[in-house]
Amino acid sequence: MTPVTLLQCLAEFLKEQVKNYVYYNVKGDIMPIAVYTQYLPIKTDSLVKNYPFVMPTITEVSDDTEDSSVKITIMAGIVDPDKTLYGISILNLVEHIRQALLKNQNLTMHGKIYGHMKLPLKTKLLLDQPYPEVYGYLET
Repeated sequence: MTPVTLLQCLAEFLKEQVKNYVYYNVKGDIMPIAVYTQYLPIKTDSLVKNYPFVMPTITEVSDDTEDSSVKITIMAGIVDPDKTLYGISILNLVEHIRQALLKNQNLTMHGKIYGHMKLPLKTKLLLDQPYPEVYGYLET
């Protein structure tokens, strides 16, 4: 397993998990969730934002004499115009991903296991969100 292969497996897994979810973009259009790997696309227009999205990112790779491990952060970003229940939508999305990861701790692609998720799996939400954009994170 290489970190890049692991990231690709995770991205494919996430695409499958969020394929039926739609949220608003900054223009107010309803859009499917895009899954990006490692970084958001480079902006050629400063007014374009990549919402809604889910993005797995490798934050650390470590090796010791017994094993190698990869720390991954999964960032999710949506536009949530609901001022009454602001933030509940991102919590729902992140929880859906969390539950799917807990049920499927082995990451596979084409029938081959490329990695096993080690717990703990942490969910993080920022207390101060830049309305109407809202973010959630999963870390393992």
